[in-house]
Amino acid sequence: MNQKTLTTLERYLLRRFDLETALRAEPVDLTVLWKYQEVMYRISVIETCRAFQETIPASDEIVTLLPHFQMLMAFFQHLVSERRLGIPDDIKTRRHRDSAHMSLVRIMDDHSSRLMHYTPEGPEQYRLDVRNIISTVLSAWMQYRDSLLPIKLCDKETSP
Repeated sequence: MNQKTLTTLERYLLRRFDLETALRAEPVDLTVLWKYQEVMYRISVIETCRAFQETIPASDEIVTLLPHFQMLMAFFQHLVSERRLGIPDDIKTRRHRDSAHMSLVRIMDDHSSRLMHYTPEGPEQYRLDVRNIISTVLSAWMQYRDSLLPIKLCDKETSP
């Protein structure tokens, strides 16, 4: 039996398939629907981040980099503020949620302020820096989303 490590996106796609199967059951469990819409949201965010990575300009000219940077930061700002609904919480969960949200906000503020006065050392520097920023922000965002609605994902794919 082969096992391969799945990417986060692949794990969410598998979870989406499981939830779609569960949604066909009668009666429909609204908890499943809630998780399904959350998984779809996370998939769209991951795919959008991938698109930002694939369209990073290879330049050291600020005028060329600025539109990409502005779009990326606007997208990240939406991630900080949108879809703040989650499962009902107790005080401990609310504190964890608030902490995860504040961590995401601090990471965003840090990257935003550092890039406001950014001058790349060469044409590939922006590409490397943005990939790092996307990875850092996406990781913090996933932790925050899990504090709102935990989604269990499989770690391995088994195939014959």
